[in-house]
Amino acid sequence: ALDAVALNAGLQVVTGASRTPDGFETTFQVNHLAQLALLDVLLGRPTPPPRVVVVGSGTHDAARRTGMPAPLDGDVGAWARAGDDGEAPGEAGRRRYTTSKLLNAATAAGLAREHPDIHVTCFDPGLMLATGLSRQYPPALRRLTAILAPGLARVLSFASTPQASGLALSRLLLDDPPPAASGAYVDFRLRTLPASERARDTGFQAAVLRDSRTLLGGAFPSIPG
Repeated sequence: ALDAVALNAGLQVVTGASRTPDGFETTFQVNHLAQLALLDVLLGRPTPPPRVVVVGSGTHDAARRTGMPAPLDGDVGAWARAGDDGEAPGEAGRRRYTTSKLLNAATAAGLAREHPDIHVTCFDPGLMLATGLSRQYPPALRRLTAILAPGLARVLSFASTPQASGLALSRLLLDDPPPAASGAYVDFRLRTLPASERARDTGFQAAVLRDSRTLLGGAFPSIPG
């Protein structure tokens, strides 16, 4: 039995569009589809984990000024095989990332409604430059951001450190009672904030779960959906 699950897989592919061996766009599969596949299997067990945290990002919200491009328009089927679509690889890759984080936020909210007996939240860890998320960026830029990261976390309200955000994540997973309600979107200061308007749309949440499970059922018939 598992007491809690953190869905934290995440990458940004900025070197050009790529596909997994399963045929899906890499960011989509790693950041969203694989996590849903794992969680659906766990939730189908006789003793499902009572608490789930999906790690999202404030970049999913086009209304917030984060320096990242807005998520793609369209639907799950199109995003599953998105390319660079005329954009520079770095810009397109970052847009695929923000799209995956929109999917994370909608998935968490949709699962909370779908499973009222499970506590599900979406966690925004803030801007954290001192992680491996930027592994595909040029080496000089990675070194610079590693140097700047501690200072930025002190002066930017939306920036954090792995230590601070890790502590907040552990509290969402382990505190009894939880520091936020199920279905909430929570930042690294454990404040409940509104997710984007699109992520809060219950119709969109249902479509994300339905269409993602259709993709999973076609590619991996053994995964219950």
